[in-house]
Amino acid sequence: MLNSMPPEWSRRVRALPEFADTRQWNCLRHGRHSEVWRVTLASGATLIAKRGVGTEVREPQVYHDLLDPLALPHPTVFAALPDADAQILCAHAGGPATSRRRTSAQERMARRGTHDLRSACRRL
Repeated sequence: MLNSMPPEWSRRVRALPEFADTRQWNCLRHGRHSEVWRVTLASGATLIAKRGVGTEVREPQVYHDLLDPLALPHPTVFAALPDADAQILCAHAGGPATSRRRTSAQERMARRGTHDLRSACRRL
């Protein structure tokens, strides 16, 4: 947990007013293909900042093209920015870090279909 913005993120999100008054950065995941942070603002609201490479670059498009038409819940993306060979995705967080809601059968089927679609795209 950091009380200030990580230095490498300051250049990535400096143009976005949503990140002007951050109080805390919690790294949720830092792997080869993605880096995900939960950002707490002075107001107490939380944002998600994600840097993805490879297939993760298409995440905003998946939300728009697949999940929106199916009316399935997903993060509300307010910015998707290119970053060298990666994509920066910024979204409003859905709630506290500890909250987990149960997924419906329709959501599980849609996720499975999205996974199958991603797998098929990789093989092309």
